[in-house]
Amino acid sequence: MAASGSSLTASSSSTLTTSSGGTIVRESEPLPEKCSLTDFTVLDVLGTGTFGKVRLCMFKPTGRYYCMKILSKEKIIRLKQEEHILNEKSVLQSARNPFIIRL
Repeated sequence: MAASGSSLTASSSSTLTTSSGGTIVRESEPLPEKCSLTDFTVLDVLGTGTFGKVRLCMFKPTGRYYCMKILSKEKIIRLKQEEHILNEKSVLQSARNPFIIRL
């Protein structure tokens, strides 16, 4: 995925640093079971790919930052990539990493 706009780099501590010098603290606290798009303020584009974008978002109730992957269903279906996307979701669901929110 090619970076567009700001990019993030991990440091040895529990923070991320943006290319513009901003710092984002690593979040290990999960999101509530029920939340919607209106609960987030969508900020910068962190990256783009064939099927969509990854955006930096702020969760309004807590002020914590998260990344949101936004996919185009039309492109996924048109390019017959449904199985690949489902495999990616499965991998993310099984991942145990402090930088990945549990799905």
